[in-house]
Amino acid sequence: MEQRRARQRLRSDTEWWQMDVNRCGGNIDPLGRTTEVFESTMLQKNLCTLQKQRKELLQVNKEWDNQYHAMKNSLHHKLQEMQRKTIEHEDSQTEEIARLASLVHSCEAQKALLQEDLSEALKQNDKLQESSCQADKMRAQLHCEIARLNQVVAEILRVPLPRSEHDQLLLDRNTMARFDSMTAQNKQLKEQVGVCARVHAGRL
Repeated sequence: MEQRRARQRLRSDTEWWQMDVNRCGGNIDPLGRTTEVFESTMLQKNLCTLQKQRKELLQVNKEWDNQYHAMKNSLHHKLQEMQRKTIEHEDSQTEEIARLASLVHSCEAQKALLQEDLSEALKQNDKLQESSCQADKMRAQLHCEIARLNQVVAEILRVPLPRSEHDQLLLDRNTMARFDSMTAQNKQLKEQVGVCARVHAGRL
């Protein structure tokens, strides 16, 4: 394309030079040495122009190449940074998921232990309530027995006086024996009531 333009300019300059020669009387031969010098000058001029354009093109290519490499390096750096952040984020998520899973497992295990403790406590409470009911019944029975024995002792103490010394002696012996027996039973029953009360209080 440049050569074609150079030829056109050369042809135009040659035509102009021929017209100038004709005005001068036609003494100069356009095919002579002057034409060769002119063509050589035009070729050198065109060569310089092409070299300049070539340098400009090389400079543009160099700038584009530098921009391309700079952009490539920048994108590569950004890609590496994004990959690093992605890996860190994934690692963080993995650690968080593992921590939450461990926490859930620990909570489930603790919940199971608490349920076992609650079940055992309910069973123990049922046993204590049953024992308390039995102790209350036994205490009521012992109180009834103590009341009965107290009544018997009171009746014995209200026995009329004997008429003779022999009757008095027999009465004293029988009465004392029964009184001692009743007193021992009464004392034993009171001790049992006290033991039951202490056992019941300790269980509560």
